[in-house]
Amino acid sequence: MNVVEWWKRRTPTQQYRLQQICLAVIAIGVSVVVNNAVFPHRSLNHDEAVYLQQAEMLLHGQLRLYPPVESAFRPWFFVDGPGGMYPKYAPLPAVVFATGMLIWDPVLGLAAVAAGVVLATTHLARVISNAQTGLLSGICVLGSPLFVIHSGVFLPYVVTSLLTVLFAVWYVQAEKLASIVYAIAAGGAIGAAFFARPYTAVIFAAPFLTHAISSVAYRLRQNTDTLSELLSSNLIYRRLGACFTGGLGVICTLVYNKFLTGKTLVFPYLAFAPQDGIGFGYREIAGHGVDYTPELALSANTHVLEILVTEWTIAGALGSLLAGYGLLTIWHRRQQWGMLLGGVFLTNIIGNTAFWGNYNIAGSLAQRSDGLISFLGPYYHFDVVLLIAIFAAIGAVRGWHRLRTRVDQPRVVLVCLMLIFAGGISVSIQQPIERNTAVSDELASAYAPVDSAAITSPAVVMLPPSYGPWLNHPFQQLRNEPGYNSTVVYALASQEPFSVVDEFSQYRFYRYVYAGSWNPTDAEPVRAAIEPVSVHRGDQLTTRIQIPADNAAQDVSVRVHGGEQTTYYQRGTLKSPNQFELIADSNTIRVGWDSESSKAQVGFGEELIIQIFVQTGQASGYSYRLQLSLDRVNGEVRALTPLVHRCTVPTRCVPSAVGESKQTPEVRVRAVSAEGNISHD
Repeated sequence: MNVVEWWKRRTPTQQYRLQQICLAVIAIGVSVVVNNAVFPHRSLNHDEAVYLQQAEMLLHGQLRLYPPVESAFRPWFFVDGPGGMYPKYAPLPAVVFATGMLIWDPVLGLAAVAAGVVLATTHLARVISNAQTGLLSGICVLGSPLFVIHSGVFLPYVVTSLLTVLFAVWYVQAEKLASIVYAIAAGGAIGAAFFARPYTAVIFAAPFLTHAISSVAYRLRQNTDTLSELLSSNLIYRRLGACFTGGLGVICTLVYNKFLTGKTLVFPYLAFAPQDGIGFGYREIAGHGVDYTPELALSANTHVLEILVTEWTIAGALGSLLAGYGLLTIWHRRQQWGMLLGGVFLTNIIGNTAFWGNYNIAGSLAQRSDGLISFLGPYYHFDVVLLIAIFAAIGAVRGWHRLRTRVDQPRVVLVCLMLIFAGGISVSIQQPIERNTAVSDELASAYAPVDSAAITSPAVVMLPPSYGPWLNHPFQQLRNEPGYNSTVVYALASQEPFSVVDEFSQYRFYRYVYAGSWNPTDAEPVRAAIEPVSVHRGDQLTTRIQIPADNAAQDVSVRVHGGEQTTYYQRGTLKSPNQFELIADSNTIRVGWDSESSKAQVGFGEELIIQIFVQTGQASGYSYRLQLSLDRVNGEVRALTPLVHRCTVPTRCVPSAVGESKQTPEVRVRAVSAEGNISHD
């Protein structure tokens, strides 16, 4: 028996289930491939690191982090509370990723959710229409660029959409079958969605809640039942069952709030940024703020929706037009459940207008290709893309039925239309894939030194504060284990380095450096390096900086800034190497040329900045910049190996470890103890 015969012997239901499974398998493949091929170093949205860190915490049985040095180990989007650090996001999406980690890899959880979204959307379309529409809607989901991209990133939007779509499926089935079990399941799904992303759940459930209340009100107006009969009816039991399980999700959310923030109604995201709420007015997060007026909201969301319907749905504008035709079909037929989904479509669009996150992802409203939306799409509207897939499937089925009765050769026309749509799908998916792959190529260049460097473990790698005093922002790949006891630990170089040294006294130390600015979207790969860092300690430290000879030098000046003091030095030419000295003991820091017997004192700060300016012409020259971390404890002076830059212009400084120029100062540190012991760098 061949495959065709075997297939024909299957019942329609069996065929439908097998087709569903095929779509789910494709979704799993898409998720795994996109995650590994397009986002091997994570995406531009650094929330991924937050959820992955949270997943690792859950596997360790922790809701909080307890870093040994808080300022040096604070991850991105973590609240620094009195009882430890905790993420500003709810843990439910992280539970999914943690499940994958527990089995093998977090991508397993991601792939399972992607398959679940396709299956749930397919089933929802079948419940409100028919099996043919259901399968076609699953295909439309798989062809939507927003789904393709987000099937491969560790963000909460696909997870939450799985829950909201399951809620819709089970609610409709509960109403069609008068099933209390389905009603209870629907309540549980939307309650879980509320725990994951409260506002998303509310704006999705609003039309269903309206339907639930209005159906009870309609029953009351009929006057066919007494009050006692109504209260004991299947309808009321369905409503109570859904309210009970949905309420459990709300209660879990409030209990979680109370446990972490200390206040039931203060969500962790508000504890992190109190002005990051829903609505209009001044909004701010992590130093970025704007007066989010209704006018700005309308402008931003119009911009986002335009990009959504033309670039991120199935076949772009073609798919959106087909979805519009599907909506008209629903309206013309007065299809109750389809109209309810149309209501969800509206509440999502209206509700998102009150959320300033859509303004943030859009970047410049004057450019279509700016901001996170250009790379990851309008992800706050993820539910809308799934609805568009369903509406497009309804429109396609209706269009085919009309085509068969009005065209002589409908199959030929259908093939031509399918080829046009296939081209639209290919182009719409290819563009974001190419943009994100280019970003990943730049990130690969940046992470290469960490992956290939000969780091002797156990080690602490000190990272630069590229976007502020945060770990994993931008270095998502360089995360710490919750116990901070792994063979390699990552810390911020600018935050209490000697406290880190004390906590990890048995570790070796390294510094990650790179040239230029961290901008993975500028098509200029980062040039990075790992350099070893020594900890020098003694009663006296002498740092000698040998400035390379330069026959073109007309004048040399040195600026030393320490504490609140700044000292300047002049030198003639650089016909031969010149040596600048810094001598530190427990009381003073003295600086000057090595030929000078007396040296000036400068203030003792946690960081000493030495800038050496070499003038080679009337308006030309270059400089060296050295950053030296210093510390005094119990009469002992400690210093870390200085960070040395060569600056062709003041705004373009390249670390010497990157190795762009051989003309770099040689720095040696000599430590002398009270017993007369001497150590050199």
